[in-house]
Amino acid sequence: MKSLAEALERIKEQLNESSINCDICAQGKQHTHAVSRCIECAEYLCDTCDKCHGRMRSTKSHKRVKLTGDTEKDSKIAIDSLVQRNIDCTEHNDQPLKFYCKTDKTIVCRDCCITDHSGHSCVKIEDVAKEELRNVSALVGLAIQRKDLLDKQLKNSDDLTGTTEQKLQTLLSSIKSDRRAMISELDRYFNKLERDAKEVHNNTLKQIKSQRSDLELQRGVTESTLLHLTSVQKHG
Repeated sequence: MKSLAEALERIKEQLNESSINCDICAQGKQHTHAVSRCIECAEYLCDTCDKCHGRMRSTKSHKRVKLTGDTEKDSKIAIDSLVQRNIDCTEHNDQPLKFYCKTDKTIVCRDCCITDHSGHSCVKIEDVAKEELRNVSALVGLAIQRKDLLDKQLKNSDDLTGTTEQKLQTLLSSIKSDRRAMISELDRYFNKLERDAKEVHNNTLKQIKSQRSDLELQRGVTESTLLHLTSVQKHG
């Protein structure tokens, strides 16, 4: 009996093939088109092998499904059949693993429960699966609650980010407004200083020009007097 890993690997390979061949005939290097699949053996069967499979004592109770001829659909059938098939015990041939040993935490068959796991707490796999599904459901519920809480916290974070960004823009706008007001005030102050400096300069120039005019007038009078005196001195 093939393991689940081997069966899945085989299915992956067949997804890339144009048709599915009989696994039994392939062992004899023959390539015969498969018409069915045995769920228990996880093998594809041609028409001849399918009929033999149904007559043999060891396999006639196996469930077989007909293939459709569509590779994609048949591959899906193969994958679905893996879920339905029984897995035989490696210690006891033809004994499916249908029990779970809680003591050793392993899957066992009926004979294992009587021999190696005698006295252990062995229950049906279905019961364990139902219990685990309840646990999984509870975990899913907790995960959903956790996700909702995280989503809410993320939304709050987004809202806080938006509020912080809005506050920043308001602050920057206020700073720009204050800057413009201060620049305007500084402009008025320094413009006044410039006007005052120019006014002082102009007044100073006026005083200098006035003093110069007086000096030039005095020099003219002095030069005229000097000429007159020089003439008197010369001619007596």
